[in-house]
Amino acid sequence: MLPPPRAVQLNEANAFLKEHPEVQYVDLLIADMNGVVRGKRIERASLHKVYEKGINLPASLFALDINGITVESSGLGMDIGDSDRTCFPIPNTLSNEPWQKRPTAQLLMTMHERDGSPFFADPREVLRQVVSKFDELGLTICAAGAAIWFVGLQLLKLDSICPFCMVVHTCGVILLVLTLWSAPISRRDTDVDTLKA
Repeated sequence: MLPPPRAVQLNEANAFLKEHPEVQYVDLLIADMNGVVRGKRIERASLHKVYEKGINLPASLFALDINGITVESSGLGMDIGDSDRTCFPIPNTLSNEPWQKRPTAQLLMTMHERDGSPFFADPREVLRQVVSKFDELGLTICAAGAAIWFVGLQLLKLDSICPFCMVVHTCGVILLVLTLWSAPISRRDTDVDTLKA
């Protein structure tokens, strides 16, 4: 997946800036592997340059531990000279940050290799690859781990049950069951040799 065409994105930037003349700054944000948001703040006038050329951030951004220290064994730190990769805007993510004291917007970014292909360690790319593997198998990804765990915890371990929590988490389990019911898994879809590939 290559970065989206710049002309389309420039139209997005133009429309946003026209609609929000009060915006002074734009936070360019990308989440690391721990979900910590990192990036740069730019002035409004620089937004078009970001859409046209992207911004450079170090590849080691995806090799940070929870304390923000580069995990050198990842091969993304000093082993490669802590080199930069280009980050491009994700379409339709430019929005206001109403909690900021100064009028500020935010724009989500995704990292790419020098040839324009997605950077292998960007969490969005990792997720995209995992989802595509499931799609190839005809499987639907569902996440309800917290709901199942919490319902089980309340039913089996706690002395008291919170009615509100039980209702909310039981609804999560029911939604999981309904989703699985609408996309049943056949024997063909769970072939062990296919899953190992």
